[in-house]
Amino acid sequence: MVRGGFLPCLAPEPPNGGERAAAGAATLPPPEVRRAGVALASPGASGATAARAPLTEGQKQIWALATLDEEGGRAYNQSVAIHLRGPLSHEALAASLQKVVARHEALRATFSPDGDYQEIAPAVEIPVPVLDLTRQRDSEREAEAARLLGELGREAFDCAHGPLLRARLLRLASDHHVFALTMHHIVSDGWSMGIILRELEEFYAAERSGRPVSLRPPDSFVEYALSEAARRSGPEAEEAERYWLGQFAPPLPPTLGLPTDRPRSAVQTYVGAQQHMALDDELYLALKRLSASLGCTLFMTLLAGFKVLLHHLTGEQDIVVGTPSAGQLAAESFNLVGYCVNLLPLRSRIMGQMTFAEYLGSLKRILSGAYDHQSYPYGVLLKRLNLPRVPGRSPLVEAIFNLDHGLPPQKFFDLEMELRPIHNG
Repeated sequence: MVRGGFLPCLAPEPPNGGERAAAGAATLPPPEVRRAGVALASPGASGATAARAPLTEGQKQIWALATLDEEGGRAYNQSVAIHLRGPLSHEALAASLQKVVARHEALRATFSPDGDYQEIAPAVEIPVPVLDLTRQRDSEREAEAARLLGELGREAFDCAHGPLLRARLLRLASDHHVFALTMHHIVSDGWSMGIILRELEEFYAAERSGRPVSLRPPDSFVEYALSEAARRSGPEAEEAERYWLGQFAPPLPPTLGLPTDRPRSAVQTYVGAQQHMALDDELYLALKRLSASLGCTLFMTLLAGFKVLLHHLTGEQDIVVGTPSAGQLAAESFNLVGYCVNLLPLRSRIMGQMTFAEYLGSLKRILSGAYDHQSYPYGVLLKRLNLPRVPGRSPLVEAIFNLDHGLPPQKFFDLEMELRPIHNG
């Protein structure tokens, strides 16, 4: 799988409550439908029972792949290293994480062995052990920290027993700690990570200052999962299915024949690498001006450039690139933690002597249609297309593009904070 993108995979600030997603916003079914057959309980309530909910279509895909083998499971670990500089309180940080977990159902989820349902525990304890590296020599400390973070990022989760969130605190010096958070992707996504980090800082500030915390109530992942299940039938679902089946009417696009310097593996592996490249300010501003002059966003322009690059490398004119869509936006559940990503497979053609501006205009129309029908699950589309499985290749989408908001160094109450993603493959 080829992934193109810019900046770390972290969520933006949620929009204001009145702002709507580009696509038609999904609505929750009535309370009597949402709660039918489901035991809902307040987090940590005395005598509370666990809640059960169906898996979303996206979760079903991850569960199936993650349970094939241990390597597949590790591939879905989502990790971040939070560097904190200053006088850190371990107790306040651990208490803050526990309060975040108590607020969000997905962080307390486990999954039935056959993947039929997920269960939300009323309470889950997440320990935050300290790994003290201060006795290491300066020349060895960074290397040992990198080794430990890599191990933490690759440690497998047990979806049936949980918890599906781990935390470790590495002490590099009295005023420099690394807080490592690893979650299974089946319970979290980039948008969720942004919520978790913001709330973690809010609770930590309250623990240290003694002031009360004022946070919006969390959205329920149980209700989100039930709502998604309810949306799979009805006129809107049928119209969305017609749209996506029309987008992939035969003949289907060929596989991406990217040039390689060695034979392609006959089976799918989970080994990958990352390549970082910084765009200077002058180029970034020029791209912004170009996008505005063509009536497009920077995302559209960069996506078009990525697709043109794939065309140049493969010689193919009919190319599919996936882009993730945040289900929180479509459902207007801006304070929702959980795996809510839906992959939008964007099929476009580079025809004849098209100029870049003409191609960008055609891609803009494709994006608009995709976002108008973004609630149709990618997994359902794959089932309806019934594509033949090709060993060593992902079906339909072999390249993914995304543009995320990066978070520069900032304050974590009285600490300096810097986020660094942990590569797990």
